[in-house]
Amino acid sequence: MPPPVVAFALGSLGFLTPHSFEKYRELLNKVFDAPVEDVLKANDEEKSKLDSGPARSGLSGI
Repeated sequence: MPPPVVAFALGSLGFLTPHSFEKYRELLNKVFDAPVEDVLKANDEEKSKLDSGPARSGLSGI
């Protein structure tokens, strides 16, 4: 199982991240206090979103 990854809004690409650094303690406590089952479930949900996403068309020759 990969470790949890949390992106914080810092630097010039910070607008792409969903979490502000001011709340890092609160967020990291939630991540580390969550039961492993919740983390695995969230990971599975994200994988299913990717699997059911729109198919790439016209890119097979690249």
